Formats: sequence, structure tokens, C-alpha cells
Amino acid sequence: MRIREPDDLYKALVAQLAYTVAPMTVMGFTIVAIGYFAATTLHDTWIFVAMVCGGLASFTKICVMLRHRRWTKTGHPTSLTPKDWELAHALLTFLVAASVGAISALIFRSSDFSLHVLATALLFGYAAGVASRMSVRPLISVTALTIAAVPTTISAAFAGDAAHWLLATMFAVFLLAAMQSVSHVYRTASQQILLRLEMERLARADPLTGLANRIALREGFSGISRTTGTMIAVHCLDLDGFKAINDRLGHAAGDDLLIGVGARLRDLLEPHDIAARVGGDEFVVVQTEVRNAADVERMAHDIVRSLTTPFNLSNETVRVGVSLEYTAEAAKDAEFSTMIRLADAASYRAKRNGGGVEKELPSFQEKVPVAAA
Repeated sequence: MRIREPDDLYKALVAQLAYTVAPMTVMGFTIVAIGYFAATTLHDTWIFVAMVCGGLASFTKICVMLRHRRWTKTGHPTSLTPKDWELAHALLTFLVAASVGAISALIFRSSDFSLHVLATALLFGYAAGVASRMSVRPLISVTALTIAAVPTTISAAFAGDAAHWLLATMFAVFLLAAMQSVSHVYRTASQQILLRLEMERLARADPLTGLANRIALREGFSGISRTTGTMIAVHCLDLDGFKAINDRLGHAAGDDLLIGVGARLRDLLEPHDIAARVGGDEFVVVQTEVRNAADVERMAHDIVRSLTTPFNLSNETVRVGVSLEYTAEAAKDAEFSTMIRLADAASYRAKRNGGGVEKELPSFQEKVPVAAA
């Protein structure tokens, strides 16, 4: 059911399917009311069967919507994926559409013109709801409209008189118009969601380096998996000699240096790690799913080694020093504010001792000198 879309857009669009409970409830009652009335009036067992199937599918779809909404709000606590939810919505939507199409088509086989009015209202009401509420998933919408409208259009055309031929033509024209509306609503909704996602990204990203900012850093830390037997490490670092380079070569060169630092930090990250710029030349790296202390120390030295490698700025090769401090805690006990405070406490020692790597761990403290440029 998925067309080519960015993952974030796809997830946001699928989430919208969970918020059509009220229209679906109205549609379910309408299917049952019109289907039951037509079945008892015409003594048609097949209309009754279609009504029962449509009512059950509508009720099940409402339950799926409520569960999907809860899944979205609670941060995806199960193994289900947006693709699973989309498939569930699609199958139930097709069942409801088939019910509408069957009831309407069977009614048009009768000669009761008052029931034809009800069938027309049922079809148009359903099509309007799909075009306005389900358009965020256009393939589902178009398929559902086709399932509901084509049998009814054919049945109306076979009634034989001019009025029904005209009605069948109107059904076909409105089906095409509804598909056009689906396309328009989908494009509009996608543009709005992409704009919102971009604004959210900018609100959580450092505009110069593209790394996370303080807000995203805190949110990212809260979302880290707390697997038993793993640690979380926080590396705080700043650049020694950055101000001198900025003053000598200019702010543009200083910005280029910070951009380069951000790029090198990203290259060192594992998929679930986080890098953030939290000040002028101050950065934080959160290392996750760590199995032993040696991995934390290795990351600290990799960061220093990478950032003290010369940069080419304004046709000049420059070097900066790095004062890095880190702390590590068991993942289940790690608290953001505490770890940042401990790492910051070590930063003063690193600066005071001429740069390098400092540890601030519950059991021991150790200085590993690294030459600053």
C-alpha cells in the first residue's frame, strides 16, 4: 500500500488513519440502518449478509483505530510497525467498501425507487468520507472507492431506463472526481506534514553543524534503550585554541571548523549514539549500548584523535586541541542531568591540565594526557 515516501512522512500519514473514529462510527450505523431497512423491505438475504459484514467490519475498524491511536501515543511499545497498521486499515476498509458496494448494487436490482435514493445516499456518503478522511493513503482510498462504486454503477446502468443511465453516468463521473480529490488532499497533507517535520527538525538541530541541540539531546537521552547489562557514556568536549583561530582567520573560517568538527563526530557514531553542539565550541557525545568500560575509553580517544587531526581552512592547515571529559553509568541507572554534571566537573581538570581526556566515574578517576595544539 506504500508509495515512495520518506520514512517520517510515511509514519505520520499512517498515524492519521487512527483519527477517523467518529466518521467511521457514523458510516457503520448508516450501513446497518440502510442495509437492514432494504433487506427487510425486499426480503433479500444477500443484502442482510452484506449489512452484517459491513457492520462487523466497521466495528472492527473502530477497534483497530483505538488501538492504533494508543500505540502511537505510548511510543510504539509493541513489535507492530506502521506497515502492519496500514495493512489492517486497508483490509478492513476494503471490507466496508465491499459491503457498501454490495448493498447499493443489490438495491438497484429492485424496482423500489425510494430505496434507490437510499442506495445513492449511502454510496455518495461513503465516497465523500473516503475522499476526505482516507486520502492520506491514496492507494487504499482509490481501491476502496472503486470497490464501492463500480458494482453500484453497473447495477444502476442495467436498470435500463434513461434516468438510471444518467445516474450511472453521474456515479462514474463522481468516482473520477473523487479520485482527483484524493490526489489533491494527499499532496496537500504531505506538504503540510513535511513542513511540520522540517520545523520540528530545525527546532531540535544546531543550524550550523546539523548536530542535535540541547533540546534534542535531552529528548534523545530519554529515548535510549535501557538494556540490562549495558552502559551509557556521556562525553563532554570543547576545543582548545578555537577562539584564536576564529580571531585570526575570521568567523567564516571558524564556522567551517565547527562544521568539520560536526562531520567528524558523526563519522564516529554508532546508529543509536547522539552527538550535539551545546555551546560555541562545546559538544556532547552520548554513547549507548556500551558493553564494557574499555569501549568508552576507546571512543574518548577516537574523538580526540579525530578532532586533533589538522583541518584545512582558508587554504591554511590548522590544528585545535580538545579537552574531553566523560562519565559512564549502567543504562538502567543513567540520569541525564547527573551525568552531564559529572562530566562537566571533570572538564575543569582537563582544561587546567592542558587538555586531554578526563574520566568522572563512580569508582575511579584517571587522567590520560593528549597533547593540545
